[in-house]
Amino acid sequence: MADLLNIALSGLRAFRSSLNTAGHNIANVNTPGYSRQRVDLAAQQPMYMGGSFLGSGVATVEVSRVYDQFLTGRVRELTATQAQEAALHGLASQIDGMLGDSAAGIAPALADFFSALQDLAADPAAIPARQVVLGNAAALADRFGSLGAQLESLAGIADNQLGSAVDSANHLATQIADLNREILISQGTSGDANDLLDRRDEIVRQLAQYAKVSVSEPGDGTLSVFLGNGQPLVVGTSVQQLSLVRDRFDPQRWQIG
Repeated sequence: MADLLNIALSGLRAFRSSLNTAGHNIANVNTPGYSRQRVDLAAQQPMYMGGSFLGSGVATVEVSRVYDQFLTGRVRELTATQAQEAALHGLASQIDGMLGDSAAGIAPALADFFSALQDLAADPAAIPARQVVLGNAAALADRFGSLGAQLESLAGIADNQLGSAVDSANHLATQIADLNREILISQGTSGDANDLLDRRDEIVRQLAQYAKVSVSEPGDGTLSVFLGNGQPLVVGTSVQQLSLVRDRFDPQRWQIG
């Protein structure tokens, strides 16, 4: 009877863990980056009795993540591509709006200038035609100057966005290194830290919004993050801070260093 009670008690313990894990999954259904968890069960060590091995119940082996490394990597790559295309589209659409505007763009001023030149070519001695050409030429020069100022302003906005992106990327990189440290401690004492692993994967995905990154796992539970050119950003618990430096070919422009 005692053995039967122990077997029943092991089942209660195991399925209580399963119910707790199911509740944890339901509670985190809207948590960004959360991976569903499952309880892995296994038969307990049987007992040898009367020439046979008798079962002694069930035990919880571990609580593991339902996680696919390949799919996580693809999401990270597509996040980087989407963020890059969105930034390019945002800036390109503003430039297109400046240059292609039917009233304030460059095309109407060019059309007026060349139309005036054609009129002057038809009657080179006509003083009014010459004055129209000069007026349209001045208007075209003013239009180029105005567009140039707008493009310089847009470049300044892009530089500010770049600085903000560098600050955000450095903050996320620091969080990844801190989580690496927490995961090292947790796995050294209580096995896989599933929630910490999920949080770290989500932060790496957020980092991919600012730069193309690649990751490697040394095998000790930490995650190393490298930029698209292979430059290490996070290695274990160490972080390399990004910064803005002047472009050596154009000192008025910034680039990431």
